[in-house]
Amino acid sequence: MSKIVTLGEIMLRLSTENNNRFIQSNTFRGDYGGGEANVAVSLANFGIKSEYVTKLPNNPLSDSIFRYLKANNVATENIVLGGERLGTYYLEVGTSVRASSVIYDRKYSSFSTLDYNELQIENILKDCKILHLSGITPALSDSCKELMDKIMVKAKEMGVLISFDFNYRGKLWTLDEAAPILTSYLPYVDICFAGVLDAKNIMKLGEHSDLTEY
Repeated sequence: MSKIVTLGEIMLRLSTENNNRFIQSNTFRGDYGGGEANVAVSLANFGIKSEYVTKLPNNPLSDSIFRYLKANNVATENIVLGGERLGTYYLEVGTSVRASSVIYDRKYSSFSTLDYNELQIENILKDCKILHLSGITPALSDSCKELMDKIMVKAKEMGVLISFDFNYRGKLWTLDEAAPILTSYLPYVDICFAGVLDAKNIMKLGEHSDLTEY
């Protein structure tokens, strides 16, 4: 049976409770979150065979992540263990007209050290129908960018469809840094997810029209 593979960073999410601001909070709710992991879990909950690939530190927090993924029927056999720490982000939950706010604490995370050669790529992509990636990964480190470059080429060699979510994060890199890298992936992409601002600011589509009307 073919599968969908997602690759990216999963982090510990610490959220304020009762829509409190950070300054009002002495306690935080802990969950695990990450775009690619969320896709894998959602697919599995729809009965689609999915696998999640990442790199985690070898500690009890990672044991908890394995349990979370397996409880949602997501395959985890190609997750790499190593590095020093699990990336973390703090979420100030918005309410009414106040938007949510995020503080990242993910520098030097285990995933940011992931090297292409640490993965058994051919084994991962065997029987894989779609590989799902996002624009967050190349923003994290040079090794993650190199990983993206190489895995896209390998996926196309093996006849795997590539799903790509721009998922631009201004707190990770600037538009000038992101645009040439993210657009360089487009020749390899079969399914692309991009918001209006991604299309306008990164792909430079509709520069002479008001895309916001859509």
